[in-house]
Amino acid sequence: MTLPDPSDRLSPSLGDSSWHDVLAALLVLWRDTRHPRVAEAIDEVSTRLDANTLCPGGPTLQKRLAAWNELESGRSVGSLRVLLRGLRGLRREPLADCLERLAAWPADPRLVAWHEAALDELSAELHLPHLVRLGDPRVLPALEALLTRCGAGTSRPVVELRERLRPAIATLARERVRAVSSADLAVIERLVGTARAQVATANQTRQQLFAEVFAHPADDARRAVLADFLQAEGDPRGEFIALQLAAELQPLRGEALRAERRLLATWGDEWLAPLSASILKGATFRRGFPSACALRVVRPEALDAPAWATIERIDASGLGAEAPGALFSMARMPALRWLNSIDPSIFEAPEPVAVETLVANYFWEPQLDALLKTTSFPRLRELLVDGSPVRLDPMKLDPLAAAPVGATLRRLACAIPDDATARWLRNLRTHRGPLTEVALSAVSGEWTMTLRPASTGLRIQAGQWATPELEARHRELLA
Repeated sequence: MTLPDPSDRLSPSLGDSSWHDVLAALLVLWRDTRHPRVAEAIDEVSTRLDANTLCPGGPTLQKRLAAWNELESGRSVGSLRVLLRGLRGLRREPLADCLERLAAWPADPRLVAWHEAALDELSAELHLPHLVRLGDPRVLPALEALLTRCGAGTSRPVVELRERLRPAIATLARERVRAVSSADLAVIERLVGTARAQVATANQTRQQLFAEVFAHPADDARRAVLADFLQAEGDPRGEFIALQLAAELQPLRGEALRAERRLLATWGDEWLAPLSASILKGATFRRGFPSACALRVVRPEALDAPAWATIERIDASGLGAEAPGALFSMARMPALRWLNSIDPSIFEAPEPVAVETLVANYFWEPQLDALLKTTSFPRLRELLVDGSPVRLDPMKLDPLAAAPVGATLRRLACAIPDDATARWLRNLRTHRGPLTEVALSAVSGEWTMTLRPASTGLRIQAGQWATPELEARHRELLA
């Protein structure tokens, strides 16, 4: 039953107030009336406030709950839906603790909707007391449907559920909805229309600004514009982008450094969400976006995510030889400059790849043959070959210099078996290719050396040896 109440409660000028003030006024009206249209308006206005606000997070449950508790302690009406989204996936005990904290808040239709959506036979004991306290008769159909599903069952859980449901239904049936004046309804409709329009505009602007960053990942000016917009919208990522852009000019210290770390610990998992199905934990952020990661699996449906555009370094070595070369298409990763992969198909990428440094663990003949033929790596300057055993024959250096990648390749670093040292150094003595540096190290760890061009070939510039005799022997081989 709806009780008459003709008085006007909302000021016609409410639309000139902040959205937080609008939400507060609507909540007061709903607590007085329990009117469903007011509840719907509260949901619309909440969307304007928090549509793009992320849930509190963290690398562990303890830190996630700490971030949630910190946000809850502020008691901001604009953060309630964010807090409710942060409850997803919690086990019963921490969930019950969080709900007890929210029970201290004044009645709110957004709490009603959350409890109603979560209500089922197994969780009724947790949610029914909150629904009764909130006193919204809109949930009666859901409770009656749950009671009907109980039927005439005689098992102890069913009997206990019926005993909880019947008094809850009786209590809520006594609640009355009060009418809202036509003038207030008109104010509500104007507010809802404005909120919807602003949400649509903000979402469109947000998408455009992110698209600009992904289309031009090297341009920090575009990232700065996005940071300003996100900060104005109350999105913590705006502050994070701004802090990391500042760190490019000068290392962060003190409170700025602590703020950066706190934001990343709280929201980092959410910001990685578009890529998280394909990457391992521990991705690196730079200039506000993911910049380096290790792949754990290839999921083609996730590889079209625009967020790959800011990735500069990828370690795909854990995938073995299963990663498709198309994965590294410049269409998805225009910022990619460093790649660790042993998959020979990467050299068959359909478009030119901007990778400048290639790391290849366990470099075998298939990888080398593919490297000699590829035209997909026109900017490759550094080849790092590591692993044991390594099968990069020094006699391949001249063909490598003559290959398409030889036009840009300038540095080669290899870990080689001890029994291959003499063959490598004799070949390097006569090498006249474009390499400006060769860094060699023993798989055994007994020596390392860096060689640079000289008039008669490559010569030792620096090195470390386990014994003076070993150094003398190496220098003799290059003489």
